[in-house]
Amino acid sequence: MPVRVYAEAMTAADVYVALALLLLALVMWFARRVVVFVLRLLPAVGAVAGTWGAFEVYRAGEQMGWDSPGSAGILVVWVALAIAVASGIVGSITVALQIRRLMTRGPARSAASLSLRNRVAVAVAIVCVVGGLSQAYRYYRGHQPSHDGAVQLMEFARDGTALYSLDRTGVLKKWYAERALEAESWLLPEQGSASALVVSDDGRFAASLAGDRLSVWRLPAARAAERLMVLNGALAAVVLDGGRFASLARSELSVRAWEDPGQALVSVSLPAAALTAAAYGEHDVVVGFADSTLAFYVPAAADLTRREVSLPGPLRAVPRAIRSDREGRFLAVSDGGTAVAELDLQVGRQESLSLLSPLGAFAISAQSRLLLAELVAVRTYDLAGGGSEPLFNHGGAIGALAASPGADTVAIADRQNIWLRNDSRHYAAPEVRLAGAVQVARLAADVLPGDSSARP
Repeated sequence: MPVRVYAEAMTAADVYVALALLLLALVMWFARRVVVFVLRLLPAVGAVAGTWGAFEVYRAGEQMGWDSPGSAGILVVWVALAIAVASGIVGSITVALQIRRLMTRGPARSAASLSLRNRVAVAVAIVCVVGGLSQAYRYYRGHQPSHDGAVQLMEFARDGTALYSLDRTGVLKKWYAERALEAESWLLPEQGSASALVVSDDGRFAASLAGDRLSVWRLPAARAAERLMVLNGALAAVVLDGGRFASLARSELSVRAWEDPGQALVSVSLPAAALTAAAYGEHDVVVGFADSTLAFYVPAAADLTRREVSLPGPLRAVPRAIRSDREGRFLAVSDGGTAVAELDLQVGRQESLSLLSPLGAFAISAQSRLLLAELVAVRTYDLAGGGSEPLFNHGGAIGALAASPGADTVAIADRQNIWLRNDSRHYAAPEVRLAGAVQVARLAADVLPGDSSARP
């Protein structure tokens, strides 16, 4: 699924900016005389500003000795000096031509001719000013961070069309994964330290795990999130089909409906103390236990059936976190530290991966690649053929990682920013940064002077 940038849906800030630019264009048109007067002064302003700027830039170059060892700073000085000199020269020539035109009497122009000339000049000025401001706003809009806080959790919808991200301020965002656009956002109170996030197939509900409290939320469009209930003593949650999800407690696995999560539809007692649960394949659930064993369950309509799956020997890592591919062939088990076990259930093989630092996040891509986030870098490991190579490193701490189940699309959270890549195998692959939608308060804080407190 390639990431394509479409025309974004307009926010309130976009509407205000569009109206302001339209109003500016109307004011300039109806104040044509003032605009014409300003246009006649522009060459003089350019001559003075260019000359003064050239002098200041020249002084800066002198202080640097016209050299900046180890950096490209002197190139910036030379470019700025060239622009300032060109502005001064062009402005001075234009002023000289204006003076000559005033001193030289030529044939008088008709009032209609002068009026047409002024209208054309004003129209060109409006296009330049409004177009320039519009492009400046588009640049500003495209460089907004994905989140205001560091992203800590991400989850793709099971059909791969949407990406959900939760930051440390409790803000949950929905992104159109294919178009790389922000769709909606909600505030989940007290979820800044959540350790797990799942979202229903229809996007109307979510569950977040903070400590041992599993909060179930309703996510209405264009309204605040509504907490439906809290399940205490929870360890994990797994999205199921049919409007259901599975909740894991230390000794019990339950299936619940998103619409009514308070009543378990079916439950099963577990044979040992559980640590975590995850989706296995497309429909099943795998549970990891403290005795380093796994159990697989099929959530049917009226019961939870234990499924026998042959494992290639004892697990070489305590299953505190589990990931599976969509076909159910590969499993990756992490102890939350530096031990990771990779299992190929088709050929009966298990390998241990030793990490130099504790694993921050991991996922299995649609191309059967195990993605490992270690501090500031992401490494990709070929589950079928073996071997690993670097995948991503922008220098920031990796906060979260997610792989789309439907295509080779990977989402990587680098502090406040989220990057989408359509290749989980190669380091030199195209990537798109998700730019957050501009809010009115943010725009006012960044544009209006002395209003920094308005930033949310």
